[in-house]
Amino acid sequence: MTINTVDMQVLVPRVGEVGKVNRMTQGQQQTDQQIMNQLIHENLKRKESTVNSMLPTDSKKVQVDDENKKNGKKDKEDKKENEMDINIKEKQDEQDNKDGKYDSKTGRYFDIKV
Repeated sequence: MTINTVDMQVLVPRVGEVGKVNRMTQGQQQTDQQIMNQLIHENLKRKESTVNSMLPTDSKKVQVDDENKKNGKKDKEDKKENEMDINIKEKQDEQDNKDGKYDSKTGRYFDIKV
């Protein structure tokens, strides 16, 4: 393909302009990438700080939950001990009834009225 002289006169000065435009677009792309990387970094730091830092109310809630769990375990243990004590007393009462220690006409319990 041949180029006419008139076209050549127009194309040669434009080569410099095209080079400048290409360099500007490449530079712009690089700066855009740097800005995006910086924004991503800032977002990550912000997310890390929100995860690492707790609000004062959250820490109190965690402490209260821990205390409730501890108290719940103690309550369960106390209930088990009480049930065991009641079972032992009932067995003793049954045994005493079988042995004839208690008279069926009189009760073991009495009420005091004041």
